[in-house]
Amino acid sequence: MNTNSKKNGWCLSILLTAMLCTGWQKPSAAEEQNQLSALNNKFREFYAAARGHEIEASTPLILCYADRLVLLNGSQREEVANIKDRYTTFKTVAHIPLALYCLLYKEPTIELSRQKLLDFKALVERARSELKDHDLSMKELDRQYKMVDACLTFIDKALAQKQISAKELQEFTRSLRSDILQNAYLAVSSQLAIIDQTVGNWRQKLGKDFDKIKIVIIGGHMPRLRNSNFQYFCRLLKEKEEGNRIIYMEGLNSESDALNLLGTHILDEGVAVSFFSDKWRMHRDLLSDGAAQYLKEHPPLTGK
Repeated sequence: MNTNSKKNGWCLSILLTAMLCTGWQKPSAAEEQNQLSALNNKFREFYAAARGHEIEASTPLILCYADRLVLLNGSQREEVANIKDRYTTFKTVAHIPLALYCLLYKEPTIELSRQKLLDFKALVERARSELKDHDLSMKELDRQYKMVDACLTFIDKALAQKQISAKELQEFTRSLRSDILQNAYLAVSSQLAIIDQTVGNWRQKLGKDFDKIKIVIIGGHMPRLRNSNFQYFCRLLKEKEEGNRIIYMEGLNSESDALNLLGTHILDEGVAVSFFSDKWRMHRDLLSDGAAQYLKEHPPLTGK
């Protein structure tokens, strides 16, 4: 045996002796899994810290809720309501026929909903008497009366007939379509005018810092497509799509949720560029390419 072989043998003997003396055992599968979990948790910790850094550096920022705007600039915070009486009035009147549809579309006979109809009629009549006290022109007021009266007439018809066919309900709802859309236009015009004035004031206050502004729009799932506030900020910032300076958040509505989403967008853009040379790559599921390849090779329910 040569010197190197003897040396290697001694080293192995020493190592085995040390392992026996210290009670060394091969890690169990559970322990190895725990180490993987710990490793993944450490990634989450680093990611959260990096995201927090991006949040701190992200101002000035405008959070656009359905009913208010919030400007965050360093430690400063300013909030302005973007809904006033006109918006609420136009939208509420437009909701009257929608409420009737929701009540009647599944009930061809009225007996099951008769008391609800009577109660709703009384509520509509009380609201009608208050319309004159709201910020409407005479022409606008007359059109609201027309819509309300059409709804009251339909309620009386339903109560008298004791049933409403699907055809009758559809004829009623479609007869009010143009008025509903006009109310929607007037409501959103009121809101966007307030938003524009508020953003103009903030732009003047921020000066050159306004050029760095980012927007998070907090809204629901259904109004996401062509969302009115999203359209406004796209026009303002000359953005054609979401994800760069404008982010749409649905399903969550707290300020911390909005900040975390913004931080995620900014951090993931850096990740996407660093890993994939494509700043939009993290805007789709990281697993998406693999999923597409797998499903191409293994179509669902084919047994392949």
